[in-house]
Amino acid sequence: RDVVEAATGVNIHDFIQDWIYGTYRPNYNYAYWQEAAGGGSYNIYMVVKQIQTTSPQVFRMPVDFFMDYVTLPDDTIKLVVDQRKKLYKLHVNGPLTNIDLDPANWILKYKTRTAWDMYIVSADSDIVAGRQYMAYTDTIQSRGGTGTNTWTILTGALPTGFSINNNGIISGTTTDTGTFAFSVRVKDNGSSFADTAAFNLRIAPVALIPGNVDAADSNVDISDLTYLVSYLYLEGLKPPVPALADVDHDCAIDISDVVALVSYLYLNGQALVLGCAT
Repeated sequence: RDVVEAATGVNIHDFIQDWIYGTYRPNYNYAYWQEAAGGGSYNIYMVVKQIQTTSPQVFRMPVDFFMDYVTLPDDTIKLVVDQRKKLYKLHVNGPLTNIDLDPANWILKYKTRTAWDMYIVSADSDIVAGRQYMAYTDTIQSRGGTGTNTWTILTGALPTGFSINNNGIISGTTTDTGTFAFSVRVKDNGSSFADTAAFNLRIAPVALIPGNVDAADSNVDISDLTYLVSYLYLEGLKPPVPALADVDHDCAIDISDVVALVSYLYLNGQALVLGCAT
């Protein structure tokens, strides 16, 4: 191992650990889904599982995948397969008739291509971060099944005030901050198909700056005054943190706060204070 690594500059520790000290061989089970993405291109979602019951449970190595296109020249791509179950998202220039794992049989293995039933196709990296006190919406997507699903939180928890509906939409407003680890399960109501996936959702704190009515940044400016006037007189949205709009600390958001904010911004008025409005 050390001689090979010194000669090639390639770290083969994982390969040696799996193939020399491990037992048996990988058993790959894979499926793919394709959909038109406009302009003749396609999005390809592929799930590769290792279903061997021996140790190691996961062989970690690059694997060739032969891409058999309908009209384009065929191609072979290399993907690192290093998890028990891994989702790959590819963007290609035309539709496929087939994908073949390790077409040249370089790997001692079992392999089975199965029909795509239903899988979650959002990855952890797709989940957008949220901000404390601010309305949040993001969608965990799946493909396949009959189209009517039930989504549940399987382990962990969403931030307080957040929920997930049966379209996979996570939404809510929270006072929590930090990173929230959770796994979701989607069940196809028209079949026995189901899938699970793990995610991390980060909620960034919002600085409590008096007068920062829209809580959109760390500045007190004309946008905050506009937000406050819109809320009071134009049926605009309520300030996400009411105490930031109650700049005269009378526990109410009213015209006196507008006056105080205008005075602070344009007339060198008194410093704003954190209020007690809720």
